[in-house]
Amino acid sequence: MSHAAKTGKRLVHSERQPNRNFDLYSSDSVVKFHVDGAAGMAIGPTLSRLEFFNVDHIEQSDGGEPMEVREQSLTVVIPTSALVEFLVNGLNQTAASKDAIVQGMTAQAESIRKVLESISVAK
Repeated sequence: MSHAAKTGKRLVHSERQPNRNFDLYSSDSVVKFHVDGAAGMAIGPTLSRLEFFNVDHIEQSDGGEPMEVREQSLTVVIPTSALVEFLVNGLNQTAASKDAIVQGMTAQAESIRKVLESISVAK
């Protein structure tokens, strides 16, 4: 009986290559976090740390400009070799999807522009 059949988990990805021999499963209990941005990273020879933030609120700075108040909300510790693999795969996927990403951003900007133009603000 397969791991998926025994555990009720779904097979997401499978690879059979030298040094990349694995099955990746997913379940309903995967933890998901929303973050607004990356706060920093520390890359070591064996482990790396990625820090992320959420915007708590926006206030005015002493100069009167809007200023985000950010709060570190998540730290991920990951083997450096896994981080490098993750970054390379992410850059390759981004490059392969470049046209779709630009097209999606353009369509989203146009949609937002139309909504903003339709708003009538009483003065």
